[in-house]
Amino acid sequence: MKLTLELRGNAGLQWVLERLSPLSPFGRTAARDLPWYGPGDEAALEEELDNVALSMELWNAGNTRPQEGPACGCGGTELDPADLKDAASIGIIGAADGPTSILVSQTLGSNYIGAIAVAAYSYMALVPIIQPFAIKLVTTKKERAMRMPYKPQGVTRRMRILFPIVVSVIAGLVAPSSVALVGFLMFGNLIRECGVLESLSKTAQNDLANLITLLLGITIAASMKADQFVQPATIMIMCLGLVAFVLDSMVGVIFVKILNIFTPHNKINPMVGAAGISAFPMSSRVIEKLGQEADPQNHLLMHAAAANVSGQIASVVAGGVVLQFFANMG
Repeated sequence: MKLTLELRGNAGLQWVLERLSPLSPFGRTAARDLPWYGPGDEAALEEELDNVALSMELWNAGNTRPQEGPACGCGGTELDPADLKDAASIGIIGAADGPTSILVSQTLGSNYIGAIAVAAYSYMALVPIIQPFAIKLVTTKKERAMRMPYKPQGVTRRMRILFPIVVSVIAGLVAPSSVALVGFLMFGNLIRECGVLESLSKTAQNDLANLITLLLGITIAASMKADQFVQPATIMIMCLGLVAFVLDSMVGVIFVKILNIFTPHNKINPMVGAAGISAFPMSSRVIEKLGQEADPQNHLLMHAAAANVSGQIASVVAGGVVLQFFANMG
């Protein structure tokens, strides 16, 4: 870039500030510390302007990777958006929701869709084995034996019909990307509770569900090519998914313990917090079983089921939030 007369007139700290501050790793604070250029500094100024021009070209071209040498204008390393998308896809395994994991990994274009799907569904099936281990690590027998009052109440049909509609609307406002999964989940509830689509409801619960499961398995299997699936990264994803799932259960228990500090007169059994995942109703049954092991008269199934349903909805919303953050990256 030639230092023309016009550039000589406009060049200076403010000129560099306006063009460099969006690219600076430290923002405007670092830009304010740029040195002034006076008579005799033409060569240094020309080199600096070359760097600014090159940085602007890279910025306009959407190049997010840092360049080597002084053209970058900084010595830091930027994260690759593809790596962040793979990390987000792997992290959603902790929600224990197979469809959500598949949707997130496929939408983000992850390179490990097959491994993520296998990990998500494997840990859903292993809930009765993994969750008791994770829960017992952070609870005592006395805590597991904590009883909770239960007052059964009837729910009107109007409430049962409004519930899926309201949930779909709220989820759509919070995370629009989750509407596809939440909408289908709530649509199944709606056709069952409306009372006028009994045949369609039975088909959706049995034949259609089995057919979709079969097609989904074939589709995922077709993406699991040997050169992409049989590699060390697959084992790492399985391990990371296990860590995410275990932490999901343990953090839920710890959160309830913290909540009990502020509600000493209406305490919740800490194990109910572990049911806040999408593995419904397996997680609820695990909580009920652990509660009865500590106290045969302790029944937590309905309380755990409430948390389990909430976790099922929240996991889909969480997947939508992840898509909101990472879908347009890179």
